Amino acid sequence: MKNLIARIKLPAFLEDLRLRYISIVMVLLTLAGITVGFFIRPWLALVLLLLLVGIMVTSFYELETITKNTNQYISDLSYRIKRGEQEALIKMPVGILIYDKSLNIEWMNPYLQQYFDNTELLGKPLDVIDAELADLIKSNQDTGETKIVHWGEHQFEIIVQKSIGVVYLMDVTRYAAIEEKAEEERLAIGQIFLDNYDEITQSLDDQVVSNLNNYVTNQLTDWANQFGMFLKRVDDDHFIVIAYVRA
Repeated sequence: MKNLIARIKLPAFLEDLRLRYISIVMVLLTLAGITVGFFIRPWLALVLLLLLVGIMVTSFYELETITKNTNQYISDLSYRIKRGEQEALIKMPVGILIYDKSLNIEWMNPYLQQYFDNTELLGKPLDVIDAELADLIKSNQDTGETKIVHWGEHQFEIIVQKSIGVVYLMDVTRYAAIEEKAEEERLAIGQIFLDNYDEITQSLDDQVVSNLNNYVTNQLTDWANQFGMFLKRVDDDHFIVIAYVRA
């Protein structure tokens, strides 16, 4: 008898104790109603009993179907999430390198491998393969912070997780170039004043003053043109200069 009971498998939704208790209460209340109806009108009790059986069979079937569909949906969703994580790990534009305590390469994703000309690197020491990258990892593995580093002809954001032996490298060369260009193209505005101009020109005749002005203007203009600056004279002893900021 115990073996028979052990073989009986309850519907999946009844594994939830709350639903199980609700179902038991509903069945007991219905049976109580049928019992009372039996003493009043027996044929009505029979109809209620048949109706109860039909409702129970239908409800059990529908709830079991809903449970199976829900479990299948969750299973499919979990698979898709895991598959998405795997695809992202392999295809996302971030280099990932896994290494052991001796700095031997255990795995790297295809994005990072292209910087090594797609050669076979698994199991090889990083110090031998690329000493520059090995030094970058060693110098940043104790910080745990994102830093901008130069590796070869590129600039990268690097994060080293020493505890699990993983390096993340994001190539930011293009963005660094844009930032550098934007920095260089910032405008700077300056002023040039000629010290003691009025005192010097007071004792000079007009021709000498004109020649002096021309000389000063020409010299400053040549200097401004040499460095790509805009020069404008706004007063006898006052010039405005506009130029790009360059590192």
